[in-house]
Amino acid sequence: MSLATIFRNYGAAIGKDQHRVEALRRILARFTFDGTECHRIIDSELRGLENELTASAIKHKIQSQFHDCIPIDAVLMALLETGELP
Repeated sequence: MSLATIFRNYGAAIGKDQHRVEALRRILARFTFDGTECHRIIDSELRGLENELTASAIKHKIQSQFHDCIPIDAVLMALLETGELP
């Protein structure tokens, strides 16, 4: 096997993996959670200047803890929908 063939096969495998990762990322995009979904609730419950620091601290903690999280149920459901899980 020539070096060119090895590199061509390697490039095809990498491209296929990158395509799978990108497809999975697009599928799961609707399920991603970055913490900002809770901001509206926090703002409505902790109104006023006296609660401003508390609300800000809670929002910061939620966003730092849950940034880029995806619930495992959503992952499994997406994989089942696409047929990647039997």
